[in-house]
Amino acid sequence: MAKGQDDTDVIELTQEMEVPVIAVRNTVIFPIMALPINVGRPKSVKAVQKALEGSEILAIITQKEALVEEPGEEDLYEMGTIVKIVKSVKVPGNK
Repeated sequence: MAKGQDDTDVIELTQEMEVPVIAVRNTVIFPIMALPINVGRPKSVKAVQKALEGSEILAIITQKEALVEEPGEEDLYEMGTIVKIVKSVKVPGNK
C-alpha cells in the first residue's frame, strides 16, 4: 500500500501489475519524494500519457549511463520506484 502526499490517497499495489515505465538520467527517485520530472523522449511522453489515462501510476527507473539516448532494459538499474502522478503540465511546443 502506498500513501499520497496528504495520506488520503491510498494506492493498492499488487504483487504483479503492469505499469508504464520511464527511464530518467542522473536522478534517483525515492518513495515519499515529490519532485518535478521533465519528460521529453517520445517513449516517456507516451508512458506518462498512458498512466494519466488510467491509474496515474508509473514506474521510474534510473539509467546506468546518462548518454544513452534510447535505453533498453539492459541500460536500466534493476530497481526503480512506483509513483503516482499528482500533477501534469504540458509545456507549449512539446507534443
